[in-house]
Parts: sequence; structure tokens; C-alpha cells
Amino acid sequence: MKDFMTVLDVIIDLFLAAVGAYAIFTGVDTKRWAELKQNKILYPSNVRPEACADWKGFLRFMRPALLIFGAGWLVCGVLSLLGTFVLGESAWLPTLVFCLFLFSAAFYVLRMNRAARRFW
Repeated sequence: MKDFMTVLDVIIDLFLAAVGAYAIFTGVDTKRWAELKQNKILYPSNVRPEACADWKGFLRFMRPALLIFGAGWLVCGVLSLLGTFVLGESAWLPTLVFCLFLFSAAFYVLRMNRAARRFW
């Protein structure tokens, strides 16, 4: 049973790291965009990118949040993998990972809600 739980932990950790890397890539890539592209992580739900009032302002507004979100989730995945394979069991590491995960997700969601009100 312990091996099964370790495999689940690794899958979740890799997912967190992959989402974080994708968010960072998207945040960096938005500097090159000449228009809003289809993207599942960048836009508020139930909005059409074409209906954005100021897409350049939206990208400037969301880029820092996207980078913070991505960095937070990437660090969470890497720290959790390190805890699983290198550092071993500790009391502080899961708490740190959870707090970082929660902070970065909440920051991004709050910024996304503000962007939906401001740009749509």
C-alpha cells in the first residue's frame, strides 16, 4: 500500500510541476502575442477572448499573477518530489508546500476575478 501511495504522490507532484511550468511558459510567451490566443489557463471562465475591452492591458495585468502562480506550483511540485525521494518524512515540508500551493492558487484566482470585472 505504501508503494501505491508513493506512486500517487509522484503523479500529483509531477502534475503540479507541469502546470507550473506551463503557466510560466504562458506568462513569458504572452509578451510575443499580437492578439489574444486560445488558452485554458489565462482567461476567466465564461468569457470570449474576442470580447476583451483592452487585451494588451489584460495581458500586462495578468502576466505577473500567471508567473507567480506558475512559480508557486512548480516549486510545490519540486519540493514535494524532493520530500518524497531525498529529504524523507518531515513535519514542515508538507505544511510549506500546502501553504505555497494555497497562496499561489488564491492569488491567481483573485487576480483573475479582478481581471474579469476590469476587462470584460
